[in-house]
Amino acid sequence: MALENILQSIEERRDSELKRIADEYKAKVEAAVSETQARLRTLQNEFERKTAEDSRSLENRELSNADIEAKRALRDKKSQLVDASLSKAFEIMDNMSNSPDYKDVILQMVATARKLLGNDCTIRVGEKGAHFIKNSKGKKVTVEEVDPSGGLVAESSDGTMELDLTVSTLKKELKERLMLEIASKFGAK
Repeated sequence: MALENILQSIEERRDSELKRIADEYKAKVEAAVSETQARLRTLQNEFERKTAEDSRSLENRELSNADIEAKRALRDKKSQLVDASLSKAFEIMDNMSNSPDYKDVILQMVATARKLLGNDCTIRVGEKGAHFIKNSKGKKVTVEEVDPSGGLVAESSDGTMELDLTVSTLKKELKERLMLEIASKFGAK
């Protein structure tokens, strides 16, 4: 019987050890599953957070791009309107010498030149404008084509100063002034 007791004792220890190993293995598997599930939840939450963040970033980027494109379109439209207005104004100025108001324009230019350069200044003007200017005593008028679009050039009696009131020069100055004014008004918005 002693042998049977020894065998039974060995079997009981073996069963007890197998149960302990099985319980330990089961606990480790449960811990690994639990840890894996926790890690999976963490990754899933991180993915959702990152996806939401990327989505907001993409949305903000798209809104910013749309805003930039809208501003560009508005700027282009303003530029087109300004160009069309300038073209129309310059067309009118180019044809000024053929308008009924040309006499008043030439006389105003002469008055400005004489005011700035003195009554004894020399006026150079094209044929269309020359017949509007009275060549009276002390007033020198020379007929020469100074600008195909009209206007005049005045020179002081001592020849040190010249005033260019040709349509081409006036157009150039007008364009520069308008561009500066437009840039200051539209550039700030």
